Amino acid sequence: MNWTQLLSDFRLGGNIEVPYNRQMDGMSEFETDYWRIVDCPAFRRLQDKTQVFPLDKSDFIRTRLTHSLEVSALGKQLVAMIRKRYPRISPALKEEYPFTAENAQAAADVVSCAGLLHDIGNPPFGHFGEVVLHAWFENHLGELFYVDKDSGREVRLTGDEIIADLKHFEGNAQAFRLLTKLHNVDSECGLNLTAAVLNTIVKYPTDSTHIDPDAEDVCLHKLGFYYADQDLYHQIAGQTGTYFDGAYHRHPLTFVLEAADDIAYATADLEDSYKKTVMFQRIQEYFYSMCMNKNVHCMICLDEAQYLNSDILRDLKMLCNFCMDSKNCFSLILLGQPVLVSLMMRQPNEALRQRIAVSYSFVGLSEDEARDYIRDRMDLSGATPCIFDENAVTAAYASCNSSLRQLNLILTKALTIGAQNQKQNVDTDMILAAVNDISLA
Repeated sequence: MNWTQLLSDFRLGGNIEVPYNRQMDGMSEFETDYWRIVDCPAFRRLQDKTQVFPLDKSDFIRTRLTHSLEVSALGKQLVAMIRKRYPRISPALKEEYPFTAENAQAAADVVSCAGLLHDIGNPPFGHFGEVVLHAWFENHLGELFYVDKDSGREVRLTGDEIIADLKHFEGNAQAFRLLTKLHNVDSECGLNLTAAVLNTIVKYPTDSTHIDPDAEDVCLHKLGFYYADQDLYHQIAGQTGTYFDGAYHRHPLTFVLEAADDIAYATADLEDSYKKTVMFQRIQEYFYSMCMNKNVHCMICLDEAQYLNSDILRDLKMLCNFCMDSKNCFSLILLGQPVLVSLMMRQPNEALRQRIAVSYSFVGLSEDEARDYIRDRMDLSGATPCIFDENAVTAAYASCNSSLRQLNLILTKALTIGAQNQKQNVDTDMILAAVNDISLA
């Protein structure tokens, strides 16, 4: 562990020309990074992302911006505390890994910068937003394509790495991409930050094809960089010395950054929890007023409810508590995949489950319903008589697993194949070709 190398000020886009004398004005490369980050629009936009509780109008509740400022300050203080305690470690360890006062100052600046940036790639609603993105790509990748400019043909997304990247979207990897590619200032390398700062923000230095959430090595738990960005990350890791023995390793300052993040998050929970109680009271008062004073019964409808975590479900239960359950001032509708039933059967969700008045499970289309659906769609489009023959309808239903969405996908693809081949009717061969094409995609 060579701190001189770990604190590398190498920049992918080359050195930055500054209108002052660094030695005379005393501004280091990492301090330059700090001011480049503060002046970055992507950093300022963190004020529009919530930290713990979403969609709150009060400025008391933390945003990603205030949280990032707290993490930055905490991280810098943690490095100072580590430096003060460094003389207490064994002489052999100090000799093997010298950590000078100059190293400590540089490390503090690096962690301060990383603290500002650690959430810059997170989607709205944080980790829950990541879960929603994972689910969307898992269900819709087969529908995505782009049109080749030369041939005009549809081209499906291929490649294990690209598909895995989309299915494992991670704010940490998005942060690295944003900072190195998506916000160009004076080069084609984004903000053109130092290698030490970029390396510190990557908590999970692995690609999407090697993710293992159950691995002992925490580096493998999530995606750290996208397939398209792996060459850039390899350059960064090479400069800081975190690539050795044929594998990527966490930068030591990443552990300090994570500790600062955890401390800030826990503190925010304690402080914001009081405000959350007041927020629940206001929501309940609104529903009560609408119901009792205006005779308006409100409804809350949550789709894809199988992705709700236990905390949100517990909050919904609290929201349903009106006058010791003697009044129903609003209706809550949860829509989701069959796994939602299993989720509701868990012991922590028993109180919410007891409040369920009606439960309905959709078992999927029957073959007769599928035939009626196709015939109705064809009639509405003016395609009469129906251009799907009976055998084609049977094949389509057999391949859709009773799913209306999958049936639509198969039929649309079969129509495209028929149009490309200038056919007047869709037969079984076209249905099978459509199924095969979707499976390959």
